[in-house]
Amino acid sequence: MAKRHLFRKGSRADNRLSEIKKNGALFNILGLIPLIWGTLFVLMILWGFGVSITDEDWYLDHPSSIIPLKLDFSNYQKAMEKFVFESYIDGELVKTNYFTLILNSFWFSFGMTATKMISTVFFAYAVARLHFPGRKFLYVFVVLQMMIPVYGQTAANYQLLDNLGLLDSPLFLLGQGAGHGMYFLIVYAFFRNLPTGYAEAAQIDGAGPFTVFFRVMLPQARPIIVSLSVMQFISAWNSYDVPLLYLPSYPTLSTALYLYKDNMFQLGLSTPTYFAGMLISIIPVAVLFLVFNKQIMNNISIGGMKG
Repeated sequence: MAKRHLFRKGSRADNRLSEIKKNGALFNILGLIPLIWGTLFVLMILWGFGVSITDEDWYLDHPSSIIPLKLDFSNYQKAMEKFVFESYIDGELVKTNYFTLILNSFWFSFGMTATKMISTVFFAYAVARLHFPGRKFLYVFVVLQMMIPVYGQTAANYQLLDNLGLLDSPLFLLGQGAGHGMYFLIVYAFFRNLPTGYAEAAQIDGAGPFTVFFRVMLPQARPIIVSLSVMQFISAWNSYDVPLLYLPSYPTLSTALYLYKDNMFQLGLSTPTYFAGMLISIIPVAVLFLVFNKQIMNNISIGGMKG
């Protein structure tokens, strides 16, 4: 009787139950969107793999076919042999083979990840937890800097790196340790919301600022640092514009794929061979994401990251 009275028609509980049912149906419909998107993404990968193992002559006769009927797995070997990046440096023709492109991608991605994350973590912690003059100004400056379009910053950034002698050199990575951007806001919010109890206890025991940071605060931030590092590595690996603009003598795999997509026939590459080289390029980031997928997902919450 009490239960029937609680959910009688027109009561507050009955209206709330109806609202939950309506929202539940809405959420189910909206949930289909990422499901459809993910399915299409998987189908696109499978289609690309099918093209990469298709015989070159058969593909020319059947370019719109979805299922390859004549296979050729040697396209992957051809990609590694024929995929040579050519560029003119100081008037001389320089050829970069496929394995050198991969090597450049690795050191560029690891270097970008290390410099950006180290500078971001130190800078965000200092602004979030240390008290010094100008702390609030630095935070506001970072936010305002993010509002400037990328094209509005590129010219000044290029001129600065040129004056420092960091262009077309691995030392270019030293110029990427500014510690600003979206990662700064995420790490800043994380340190800002950390409880102060452990840090205060360490200070009472005589720990200095560096001890508190490295032995108390940094271990608590390890999950979010790992998650952001993986995301930064994937971003750097897929970046083609930065090496193209700032490191012309050190082309990466993404740069070569970007430049080759419109000129592959003139350069002696067929579409199946090009797709084979492209699929090889996604293996490192795919493996990295699969390994750290659960950790990344567990550290994502509404409005940012959680530790």
